[in-house]
Amino acid sequence: MTRGGGTDPSDRGRNLYPMGDNENDDVTLDSAFGTNGEVITDLGILHQESSAVELQADGKIVLAGTSNHNFTLMRYWRNGRLDHSFGGKGIVITDVGNGRGECTSIAIQPDGKMVLAGYSGSKYVILRYKGDSTFVAKTRTNNFSNFQGQNNAISKILVSPNPVKDILYVERLSSATKTISILDMKGRLVLKATTSNSSYSFNTKDLSSGIYFVTIQTKQGRVAEKLVKL
Repeated sequence: MTRGGGTDPSDRGRNLYPMGDNENDDVTLDSAFGTNGEVITDLGILHQESSAVELQADGKIVLAGTSNHNFTLMRYWRNGRLDHSFGGKGIVITDVGNGRGECTSIAIQPDGKMVLAGYSGSKYVILRYKGDSTFVAKTRTNNFSNFQGQNNAISKILVSPNPVKDILYVERLSSATKTISILDMKGRLVLKATTSNSSYSFNTKDLSSGIYFVTIQTKQGRVAEKLVKL
């Protein structure tokens, strides 16, 4: 409950206004994430503000924001722990000049690169980071031609409708034998099929609402697409 313009400390961690669609929705905090469903990262800076979040295909969480007027990126494992393999112990801070910088949004490209957008003073700012190539094909050479071919494969594949309610169509596939998998946010396999057809469909009606990942695995590598289930 709210008292005198603040929140009662005894209410910490509780959902004060649950917004489930029906009585079967579980709106309690996920105790497997962070500490009882909560992760707080304090950089020890006066001005700290998160503005956007994105999910990688492997389930890692990328948070974008601003700290002391500098663009800030933080990456977490699926359990809420900072990914120390990313930047400086999971954190990247970029000074964007003498203006009052503010990061407002983030996008992750199909090749795993991360794009931040915002402003510094009265000027627009876009930053792009190399990321860890989550979607790049794992081949022996992994050279530019392989990388470019993987990007082309991603751009051709059509996963629709997205968001999906019942039937999901995966189309514009190559003629090679491929394994199509749907994974939940914890990386658990929920649906799977192996086919050489140029299209395939899944009945997702029985899946719970939330975020999933559709992966297409061939001998050449793997591509992935984020899926929203209604």
